[in-house]
Amino acid sequence: MKATVTVPLTLFVLVLVNHTLVYCRRPAVVNVGAIFTFNSVIGKAAKVAMEFAVSDVNADPRILNGTELKLIMADANCSVFWGSVEAFQVIEREVVAIIGPQSSAIAHMISQIANGIQVPLISYAATDPTLSALQFPYFFRTTQSDSYQMVAMADLIDFYGWKEIIAIFVDDDYGRNGISALEDELQKRMSKISYKLSLPSQFDLADITDVLNKSKPLGPRVYVVHINPDPTLRIFSTAEKLHMMTSGYVWLATDWLCATLDSISSENRASLKALEGVVGLRQYTPQTTQRTELADRWRKMQQKGLLSSDMNAYALYAYDTVWAVAHAVNKLLNEGSNITFSFSDTLSHMEAGGTRLGKLKVFDSGELLLKLLSQTNFIGLTGQVQFNSNRNLLPRGYDVINVVQMAIHKVGYWSNYSGLSVLPPETPNQENMTYSRPDQKLNTVTWPGGKTEKPRGWVIGDDERPLRIVVPKRASFVAFVTELAGHKVQGYCVDIFDEARKLVPYYIPFKLEPFGDGLTNPKYDELVRMVADDVYDAAVGDIAIVTNRTKIVDFTQPYAATGLVIVAPIRTSKSSAWVFLEPFSVEMWCVIAASFVMIAIVIWILEHRVNDDFRGPPKRQLITTLLFSLSTLFKTNQEATVSTLGRMVMLVWLFLLMVITSSYTASLTSILTIQQLSSPITGIETLIASDLPIGYQVGSFAYDYLAESLYIPRSRLISLRSPEEYDTALRQGPKNGGVGAIVDELPYVELFLSKYTDFGIVGQPFRKSGWGFAFKRDSPLAVDLSTAILKLAESGKLQEIHRKWFCKAGCPSDRRPESEPNQLHFSSFWGLYLLCGAFSITALFTFLLLTIRQYIRYKRKQKTSSSPISLGSTGTRCSRVMYNFFNFVDEKEEAIKHIFKCDNPQPCTSGSIAKAGVNPVPIVYCSGESVASFPYTQLLPFLEMEAHVLKILPVFLLVCVMRVPILVKGSTGNGSVSSSRPRVINVGALFTVNSVIGRSAKPALAAAVDEVNSNTKVLPGIKLNLILHDTNCSGFLGTIEALQLMENDVVAAIGPQSSGIAHVISHVVNELHVPLLSLATDPTLSALQYPFFLRTTQSDYFQMYAIANLVEYYGWKEVISIFVDDDYGRNGIAVLGDALAKRRAKISYKAAFTPGAPKSDINDLLVGVNLMESRVYVVHVNPDSGLTIFSVAKNLGMMTSGYVWIATDWLPSVLDSSESVDPETMDLLQGVVALRHHTPDDLRRSFTTRWKNLKDKGTLNFNSYALYAYDSVWLLAHALDAFFNEGGNISFSYDPKLHDTNGSLLHLSALRSFDEGDKLLQILMTMNFTGLSGQIQFDQEKNLVHPAYDVLNIGGTGSRTIGYWSNYSGLSSIAPEILYAKPLNTSTSNQHLNDVIWPGETTTKPRGWVFPNNGKPLRIAVPNRISYKEFVSKDKGPLGVRGYCIDIFEAAVNLLPYPVPHTYMLYGDGVRNPSYNALVNDVAQNVSVICLFSFSTMFFSHRENVVSTLGRFVMILWLFVVLIINSSYTASLTSILTVQQLSSRIEGIDSLISSNEPIGVQDGSFAYNYLVDEVNIAASRIRILKNQEDYIKALHQGPKNGGVAAIVDELPYIELLLASTKCEFRTVGQEFTKSGWGFAFQRDSPLAVDLSTSILQLSENGDLQKIHDKWLSHSGCSESNNVAEVDRLSLNSFWGLFLICGVSCFFALMLFFFRVFKQYRRYSPDIEEQVIEEPESSKVKGPSRARSLKKIFDGREKEIKEMLKRKSSDSKGPTSQSSDGIDTSPP
Repeated sequence: MKATVTVPLTLFVLVLVNHTLVYCRRPAVVNVGAIFTFNSVIGKAAKVAMEFAVSDVNADPRILNGTELKLIMADANCSVFWGSVEAFQVIEREVVAIIGPQSSAIAHMISQIANGIQVPLISYAATDPTLSALQFPYFFRTTQSDSYQMVAMADLIDFYGWKEIIAIFVDDDYGRNGISALEDELQKRMSKISYKLSLPSQFDLADITDVLNKSKPLGPRVYVVHINPDPTLRIFSTAEKLHMMTSGYVWLATDWLCATLDSISSENRASLKALEGVVGLRQYTPQTTQRTELADRWRKMQQKGLLSSDMNAYALYAYDTVWAVAHAVNKLLNEGSNITFSFSDTLSHMEAGGTRLGKLKVFDSGELLLKLLSQTNFIGLTGQVQFNSNRNLLPRGYDVINVVQMAIHKVGYWSNYSGLSVLPPETPNQENMTYSRPDQKLNTVTWPGGKTEKPRGWVIGDDERPLRIVVPKRASFVAFVTELAGHKVQGYCVDIFDEARKLVPYYIPFKLEPFGDGLTNPKYDELVRMVADDVYDAAVGDIAIVTNRTKIVDFTQPYAATGLVIVAPIRTSKSSAWVFLEPFSVEMWCVIAASFVMIAIVIWILEHRVNDDFRGPPKRQLITTLLFSLSTLFKTNQEATVSTLGRMVMLVWLFLLMVITSSYTASLTSILTIQQLSSPITGIETLIASDLPIGYQVGSFAYDYLAESLYIPRSRLISLRSPEEYDTALRQGPKNGGVGAIVDELPYVELFLSKYTDFGIVGQPFRKSGWGFAFKRDSPLAVDLSTAILKLAESGKLQEIHRKWFCKAGCPSDRRPESEPNQLHFSSFWGLYLLCGAFSITALFTFLLLTIRQYIRYKRKQKTSSSPISLGSTGTRCSRVMYNFFNFVDEKEEAIKHIFKCDNPQPCTSGSIAKAGVNPVPIVYCSGESVASFPYTQLLPFLEMEAHVLKILPVFLLVCVMRVPILVKGSTGNGSVSSSRPRVINVGALFTVNSVIGRSAKPALAAAVDEVNSNTKVLPGIKLNLILHDTNCSGFLGTIEALQLMENDVVAAIGPQSSGIAHVISHVVNELHVPLLSLATDPTLSALQYPFFLRTTQSDYFQMYAIANLVEYYGWKEVISIFVDDDYGRNGIAVLGDALAKRRAKISYKAAFTPGAPKSDINDLLVGVNLMESRVYVVHVNPDSGLTIFSVAKNLGMMTSGYVWIATDWLPSVLDSSESVDPETMDLLQGVVALRHHTPDDLRRSFTTRWKNLKDKGTLNFNSYALYAYDSVWLLAHALDAFFNEGGNISFSYDPKLHDTNGSLLHLSALRSFDEGDKLLQILMTMNFTGLSGQIQFDQEKNLVHPAYDVLNIGGTGSRTIGYWSNYSGLSSIAPEILYAKPLNTSTSNQHLNDVIWPGETTTKPRGWVFPNNGKPLRIAVPNRISYKEFVSKDKGPLGVRGYCIDIFEAAVNLLPYPVPHTYMLYGDGVRNPSYNALVNDVAQNVSVICLFSFSTMFFSHRENVVSTLGRFVMILWLFVVLIINSSYTASLTSILTVQQLSSRIEGIDSLISSNEPIGVQDGSFAYNYLVDEVNIAASRIRILKNQEDYIKALHQGPKNGGVAAIVDELPYIELLLASTKCEFRTVGQEFTKSGWGFAFQRDSPLAVDLSTSILQLSENGDLQKIHDKWLSHSGCSESNNVAEVDRLSLNSFWGLFLICGVSCFFALMLFFFRVFKQYRRYSPDIEEQVIEEPESSKVKGPSRARSLKKIFDGREKEIKEMLKRKSSDSKGPTSQSSDGIDTSPP
């Protein structure tokens, strides 16, 4: 007893003395551990560098002051498990710090251990950005984090303009987290990772080949390779064999490549041939003297054969790491601290058992050493060694290298403060600084294939896999697109695509595939849907860009402007430039001219003998005859027709002229009359208000638009299939089974009207859009073809193609009035001409008969006469006869009659005149060729192609060392243990018992084990023994507990629920071949990296896709993720980002907090989040700490209206575990939407009863994890039963590697491997039964089949189910198990959820975002214009601005379902128009802007002479007026004829470029830069014009007087100018850059999307046109106005002349009446005797004065004067009578 007391006392004294001695002196040796993989690229170099560093430290007397630094190295052997084992053994050696490892995955594991024993872990090569001080406080990184490297890589990708890449990475923490960081950085630069291709940790050539072959059919050609250093460069050698190192490919590698290349000696660099053109990053290290000295030492050792590899950057970092530890230990010792270790109370219970992990000691001064390390600051081989707040080395930058001709060329540098540069970084910078892309610069790079031209970075296919382009197989309007014989497709749309394709700077292999049966037009929505569903790659055709289609595909720039228009019957009346000639055709005018000549000849023949007016010299007769004929047109012929035949001919001829002139007048009136509609429809408003049937084209979106948007009854809508049916329906009209109007898109209507001219467009287009080519989402070809289409528009090629297809008969826009509308042709008058000709011929024939008869009588009389009358001369008999006859004919009729002495008149030949009615038929001849008809061919059947979805099925080769178990009898057995059918089987369980999940899972596990053991059908005679270990929410303790659990020879382990712990334990079970049935949901816990990991719950992969569907369902585009910064949180949110990206949404900000973060940290996090734009929060945290977030959010006012909170399944797990939730807790959660694992209700209810009877429950209720835990036990039981039935044995074997650790006090050799673990794993994967959670069955990815979730809405005192989600049916209000029996339907229209009560107790869906301006109104910059103020100008009203653009913006904002507080800010000095480029640049600098951005005297043929002086004076004035009118008419007609011919020689942009005349542009317009930079017009030719007055002045002056020849400006400004100047000027040529105006916002602003939708609504409901008409619709200058109205003369032009004429007439009349009155006064009114003799019958009774006045007024002036003269002389004489009948005798 005494000895027993003495021994401990002695030991205590010795320990006390030893402790005192240690405190008093420095230790002789300080142990530092180093764990890395010796046989690796980094390990080989690091080992040598660390040995050099230790040697240098121990040789330097300035440090450690005599204390030796001893480096204890351990080989991790590229295994997380073995790295952990080695870490335990190194720690057992009482090391003060651990250097390494280079593997990020091993660093994750060892960091957990280092945290537990408080030993700093300083890694020189673990670059995983998630290895942060937040999660691992004892972790230091002495190299650059991949978070910086991925910024550099993203800048490199952005520098070359690539938008999509393929990432190839190793599937571990290093690869996944690095690529995740790259994805975040690319998103900031509007780029993305299109495909992520992962490789196993231990990949081989087969894996590489498989991955590269999968990437070849994909579009992107930019590869980012992020793997571990590979000395054989297998990826690139394999890519070279697959012809993937050729031109067009881009290979970017992270710093692993340079680490490999730098390690290869110069003699072994032949393998670099496969790297031709690869670009990589290398950590930048400055050239220093110390580095040069180390390189010399390295080279000498190589020369001695002691080293086989060269020095790389990681060797330098490893060297500096040793020195950093040495400096920190030196400070620790200098401060008087001791190097002491003590046992951990936490591990004290682990002494029992095979392993002795309880012997691990904690470093007492670890926290102090941690502090000293964080203060490190010295100059090492790599430069300044200093840590930032995250304990990462301050970033220095990277070299950008290019491998060319087996040599490494440095093409530039990258740093976090200068970006890409050709200058090296100077000093490390702790904080990122802004740098712009234009400042970036790199030297020339040689790419794969040897080219220096930047590769495009993507392809769309090759000749073997051409682009699948679907085209509509139209049945009507086949000019747009049709299929000919031989499967040839042609048409307008195809030509546009071909021409645009030629402008794309790369080859596009494609195949056109018709869609439709050719009998009816296909449904275009279905066609577009097939592109979105990857059945086709693109769609080419007449595809309207409408809202619902833009949601699923990407469209190119519209190549044709279109819109819905109304077609109705019309009567077109157009005027031409030759307005007076247009009523008749050329043929008709020629016939009329010939008719005048004919009539002249006929009348001369008929009147020559009887009418002196047609006699005389030949010249006089010719002139008289022609003048007579022409004067008949005006009825002013002076010559009278005497003969009866002549009068008859004239009667008919004048009737013909009357009809012709009347028809001419009518036709001219019709031409000059504006278009008059025969239909009552004047626009869309009257069409809606009427009840007329409406036609639409089959397959057009017009049907849905009219019915759903305009609410027109579907019964009124009539489908029409072809232009012929259009014509028939319109002609029949609504009363005869036709339609009143047709609604269709403008291009179709234009083509229809080009063939059918009896119809026209009514009203304005009311649904404006355009046609484009459709591509799959984010297709780069859509962008490139949009650019190509713009080039086609600018070059005029687009218009040429339009003319080719639709202008064969002349384009509607080019049809001038000279195209003969409503002209009268000869066919309209042939009846009249026939009648006139018949009368003329009959008259001539009668005349000839009478003349011959007279001639015969004359000859007879001549023979009988004794004295013949000679009428001719001598000659031959025949000639004498003819001569005599013509002389006879030429004699006057009276002379001939006198010869015959005949008093009887010649008999008259009477005839009747038939009236000819005129029914002119307007026939239109087109000025061009006739429109060619398109042949219809027999189309071959269309074969649809199925989209074969290739499932990626990873294949794993589980290489197991089969050991033959050695059966040892007795109690001395040691090698292995075997049992054919044991009585007891040990099953492990690892849970954090005191947690939300653990409290539910523990009773469920126990209940399941009890039920299995009591079930005689499963495992008969065998009992399951559940061994439960508590992981206590610690990765370190979880590792320790797992190792201890494995001592118990468990055949499987269930758990843990923590993803972080599951990552650690998975490495252990992989090595020991023990299946792990886990409830961890981290999606990166995959079978690829962890073969023995089996998830018995749903992966967060599916949960995140469910949330993405939920976000898409409500139309949100941005979310903020709030998550715990561990494997569970990070990896789940990474999958959410991928899922959102596929739905055109994104995570705008990732808000992470450390596990167990205090409430203050969460408060700071949410305060920052609340200042951001998005209001949709996805909360993905652990169940035990999640409610804190909502508590803080409640205090910050973030649980009110406008906010959206979506929680993952952690929240229902918390609520379901409590029987009654605290009302205060429920108050925090009002309006939250959450997901819960879906389990069938009947199975869940059946377990509820059993749960109540369970003992030792940690909670009154259970959550879904209890069901999964319960099913996990039964899964294992069923598998073990099958295992034994197949002859399996339970046996365990020692691992020789672990056996070598017997010298360790930890006894890790007690761990044994499960020999048939592989077999049990395979059986587990084949299980299929129904458990409490539903069907238990695994897919090839080892995930449970049929993942599904309940969608819950928390409100009141509980939650309610508003729907479900499954990967089979998406969102639905029907339970998934019901939908599994129905056909698959995941279309967006089939998604449905019940109503949600959102935060703030509202059912209105929140818009999901606010302006990030802390409550301040949106700042809207408005250009302070000084010209064209109708668009936008300063105002004194409340808004401060006014104009067309402001009205549109306000109207669009009013349509938004939420208020937009905003204020307008004038931009510009008001002296000149501001620069719009500068204005838009301010948008990018955080200023919200609206880029805001027109009668006988008329022919002088009067026969009456004017004698009086006054009359002559009046006539002079009147004739002057007539002269002016005639001259004005001639001038006006000349103007009309030349209105289309400009005085300027400028005809378009081409002639403007070729000239050297000055050009005007608006101040501030983009036209200046366009003309100078794009069109290459000399800047000296450009004249800046500030306002509209400058425009007019410059154009009036012209180029010779200091003005301009033309002005180039945007169309709205020009229209306003033309309207304000009353069309004094005109536009010339085609528009050569077609664009539009819009409102500009910051990148990705949701307001831009919402306002775009509002503007579409304004366009559809007509408000946009109303605003346009309000501000801009003045007297417009249309084409018809230019021709028919601009130069028309009105009364305003002649009112002065008419006034002068009227005044003159008035004064002449007054003077005349004055003279008449004076004469009357002189004439005696008292004489009753009549002065003027009249016939008795003509005497007028009445007062004598009136009669006297009438006689004075009506008498001839000469006779009145003579009468007055006689009266005054009182002379008497005989009475006489004047010729006028006035008695001239005196009274």
